[in-house]
Amino acid sequence: MSGVSTRIEDESEIDFASKLLSGRQGKTPRPAIEHMFSHPRRIYKFIPEKIWINGDDTIEKDFIDIRIEITEEILHK
Repeated sequence: MSGVSTRIEDESEIDFASKLLSGRQGKTPRPAIEHMFSHPRRIYKFIPEKIWINGDDTIEKDFIDIRIEITEEILHK
């Protein structure tokens, strides 16, 4: 994937993201304040602009790796 990553600074967004992240690990979410101001922890969100998967092909019987871009048309099939 390629895209844009930004630090989450809004307290309610941090709370939401922290709950999602800790839930995946079966842990208790940290308070939002631990991800704000001078505290060293941060939470980032990533917004993809391009997504692809790896594939394979051949050129003159030689195996090669290729990228197959995932487009909206493919996602909605």
